[in-house]
Amino acid sequence: MNDDETLKLVESLQQEIVYLRGRVDALESNQQMNQPEGLPKTWLLSHNYFKRAFGVYGLSLVAGILISIPFLCLYLL
Repeated sequence: MNDDETLKLVESLQQEIVYLRGRVDALESNQQMNQPEGLPKTWLLSHNYFKRAFGVYGLSLVAGILISIPFLCLYLL
């Protein structure tokens, strides 16, 4: 192995270290913000109790309205 090959290898390893440090920093910042990767940002997954409660209430309210629309149409006809 000559000096040129060694320098190229060292440069590629340094670039890989920079890339991996960037990934580690991104993962640590996501962990500090308590945002799991891949999960949607919804009130149902919030750490706050009241946000979760209102999220469940809102979804059940919308589901109730959607279920009642066909029955309301049948009643009015």
